[in-house]
Amino acid sequence: ENLMFFLRHGLLSNVDYLFVLNSDLRENVIIPSRSNIHILRRENSCYDLGSFKVGVEHLEKKTGKTYKRLMMINASVRGPFMPTYTQGCWIDHFLSRLRNDVKLVGTTFNCADRRHVQSQVIAVDRKGYEAIAPALACHGNLLDAVNNGETAATRLVREAGFKVDVMMSSFHNGRDAVANCSTGDVNFHNGYYGNDIHPYEVMFIKSNRLIDDDVLKLYTEWHDNAWDLDSCPYRL
Repeated sequence: ENLMFFLRHGLLSNVDYLFVLNSDLRENVIIPSRSNIHILRRENSCYDLGSFKVGVEHLEKKTGKTYKRLMMINASVRGPFMPTYTQGCWIDHFLSRLRNDVKLVGTTFNCADRRHVQSQVIAVDRKGYEAIAPALACHGNLLDAVNNGETAATRLVREAGFKVDVMMSSFHNGRDAVANCSTGDVNFHNGYYGNDIHPYEVMFIKSNRLIDDDVLKLYTEWHDNAWDLDSCPYRL
């Protein structure tokens, strides 16, 4: 369902896409055949960040391009969800946060052990991609993927002299959110300071954490039925 929602709402004509598939798709899931849409079928290995590196290298070799800005979205999230008052293309709300001092952007920040940008959705520019290179190894198990991949990426960016940023509002409550944040993993029911994080706050929301399935269902239906929500000129 997450992939199908993205195919309905996330495709833009000015973006190159690579869908990394670890298994066959259901018959009713059809990825469009377009010059900017590519597919890589591979075994389920390396976890999110290791697969991200494999995908980038594959796409750059195939297209002959060196991408200045990159995004990774894993299959555990549904989106993009944009409110009616938001203008423009969804991807620009991530990429515009990449600046001279910010090199890693995500949706949520985990303030528990080893505070870090969570890796279900990340955006980097080329300097950010190079900074997190050690975290993009092919990790052999989940513990390694978390400790030396997901949590390491934030540390590597900061050690390189740069900052990180995320969509969730609480991260911007103060000048040093990395040092001062006071909640754990927000991607759980009542995990966001006693509340459920909303799809409009993060644009891509975890659908496998029972955060608020009723809200997710409603907003999925509303966006699927909407005819006037999108102001992006590149929407496919």
